Amino acid sequence: KKYPEKLVGLGLFHSTAFADSDEKKAARLKTVEFIDKYGTSVFVEDFLPNMYHRDYRKNNKQKILDQLEDNRTINKEALIVATLAMQQRQDTSQTLESLELPVFLIIGKDDKFISYESSLDLISKIENPDILILNKVAHAGFAEAPLVCSSFICNFINSIN
Repeated sequence: KKYPEKLVGLGLFHSTAFADSDEKKAARLKTVEFIDKYGTSVFVEDFLPNMYHRDYRKNNKQKILDQLEDNRTINKEALIVATLAMQQRQDTSQTLESLELPVFLIIGKDDKFISYESSLDLISKIENPDILILNKVAHAGFAEAPLVCSSFICNFINSIN
């Protein structure tokens, strides 16, 4: 928004330009309270598996266990600050709508955090988006479909150079 002249393209990877709804803001406050009360480890155990599609979870149990172990050490205050930042973010969909540069979206069809319907609404605001919709992928395409995602991103970069 501040420096469009410095951009040649923009990518939204399991992301949105919309602000949280009132319901989502309230849920994030509950998340903050939960993290504050129970800590990172308990929060991550519940949250992290939901980033993945059920098939990925079933076929990659050890990877998820390793990630859980690694994420248990995330600083509690950092998680709280990140959650509050998402809860307070502004709606930037109008900025996205006004951009005159290439924009890509990578969307997990089974994303529990950013709904498919919301992503479709976002697509409608972009003049000429490059879109990758990942079936049987939730909120972690970088892990669930890494080759497809990296190829898509490389193609996007090459197309704007």
